[in-house]
Amino acid sequence: MGCVNLNSDICAGTITDMDVEVGIDHTWVGDLTIKIISPANTVTTLMHRPGHPSSTYGNGADMVSTTPIVFDDAAAVDADMVGNGLASGDVICQADNICDFSPNPDGEVGTNLAVFNGESVSGIWQVCVGDSDVGTVGTLQEVTLLPTFN
Repeated sequence: MGCVNLNSDICAGTITDMDVEVGIDHTWVGDLTIKIISPANTVTTLMHRPGHPSSTYGNGADMVSTTPIVFDDAAAVDADMVGNGLASGDVICQADNICDFSPNPDGEVGTNLAVFNGESVSGIWQVCVGDSDVGTVGTLQEVTLLPTFN
C-alpha cells in the first residue's frame, strides 16, 4: 500500500464533516483498497475491493483520474458498489454518472468519515491506496480533502 501526505496547515479548526475526492488511473477497481489517516492517527477505510467477495475478483470497471470519485458519508451509493454493473474497461463515473460514494470498510479498519469529526483539520493527512493484484499497476493522480470545520 502506497501513501501520499497532504499538509493541511493552511487551515485551522475542528472538523464537522469530511469528504475526500480521489483521481486514480487503474484498471479493475475490485483490486483496490483506499484508506485515510488523520494527523491524530485515526484511520478509516473508504473502500475495500468493491464487488469482492460476491465476485472472485471484485468489480472490473476502470478508474480514470480525469473523472474522480468522492467519498461522502451522505452519498446514497455504498462504496462496495463502485463499478457495479459496469463491464471491464468501462470507466467509473463516466459510464454510469455515479461519482459519489459512502465509505464502506468491508471488514477493514474504520467505519466512515465521521470518525474525524471533532479532530483538528490541521496537520499531515495520509491517503493510502493498495492493489490486491500484483499484475496491475495504477497511479493515484489527485487527492483533495474537502473538510467542513469551525
